[in-house]
Amino acid sequence: MNVAVAPRPVTMNTDATAGTAPQGLVMIVGDDLSWGPGLDAICDFFGLVVEHVPSELDVAFLLREFRPMAVIAEADGRGQDGFHVMGAVADYDRTLPMMLLTGRDAALMGAADAMVEITGLTHMRIAEELPGMGEVIDFLFRAGRSAGIGRMMPVSA
Repeated sequence: MNVAVAPRPVTMNTDATAGTAPQGLVMIVGDDLSWGPGLDAICDFFGLVVEHVPSELDVAFLLREFRPMAVIAEADGRGQDGFHVMGAVADYDRTLPMMLLTGRDAALMGAADAMVEITGLTHMRIAEELPGMGEVIDFLFRAGRSAGIGRMMPVSA
């Protein structure tokens, strides 16, 4: 199913105290987003944009359009599963941070490990479910640092 999505460049933060820096975007791919509001609140706190993408949309196209700093996906999406998303991320940028949620399925965890080897993804986290706040913040901080997102960079004295 192809859905037209208007191109949207990375937004710029023009706050006088922050200078001009790209604003980070986190792309969430999945159908059961019951954990979404908590993640939205964390991203909002850090000034990150969240783009929720149903699994039936063309993830490869949306990666090019949104240019996210990180991707979080469900392993068992109804349209495209997380393994398809992993392949699309690898084709787009093997170094893009990605978190795959397997839903406590041991077979999916094993398949995800194998898929990391096949795709060559270098910044991959595999979790049974959305991890605790500390691990999510660490994931977002590292992704933001990797992408050069100003609010996610360490402050030097």
